[in-house]
Amino acid sequence: MGSASILRKLLLTALLLIVVALGSAAVFLTRYTAARELHHAEDMMEAQARILAPSLAAIEAASLAQWTGREGVESRARVTVIARDGTVLADSQHDPATMDNHAARPEVRQALAGATGAAVRHSATLDADLCYLAVPAELRGTPGVILRLAVPLQQIDIAVAAVRWLILRASLVAAGFALVIAFFASRAFSRRIQ
Repeated sequence: MGSASILRKLLLTALLLIVVALGSAAVFLTRYTAARELHHAEDMMEAQARILAPSLAAIEAASLAQWTGREGVESRARVTVIARDGTVLADSQHDPATMDNHAARPEVRQALAGATGAAVRHSATLDADLCYLAVPAELRGTPGVILRLAVPLQQIDIAVAAVRWLILRASLVAAGFALVIAFFASRAFSRRIQ
């Protein structure tokens, strides 16, 4: 076996190890970024829900549609108020009369149990992927309603795409350096073997 053949095999092995290592790092960092952005979105919505809950408790049922519309614009989130039976009372981006009953939605079920509920899923109403957060709240004259906020996952997708692009550029630079080092190490090793 010639030194060129040994060098080629060592370089291919090094290249494979580099690709596996950088690919694993890319997958891990992409998932980490998506989870971090999702957690950040949930934290922001929970803070907004805490701010909105007292003003919701002072609103009359007749003013609910105006309130959700105004608060949706100010919070930059979809704001929905849901009755305990799952009926949508008001929504900042859609007519509640045309919306399905929300009692079975996971975040609504958690809020009905007295906890903060969160979920990620596709909204058939808006035809978009959304992150939802629901909390128990009060409406004047209607105790025990659910206040739900939702934000599109587009921002999370943008952050993940930015990280992927950064990882790709860093990986190309790292792979270049690693291949140069692997080339010289493989050449020295193959000469020793030869």
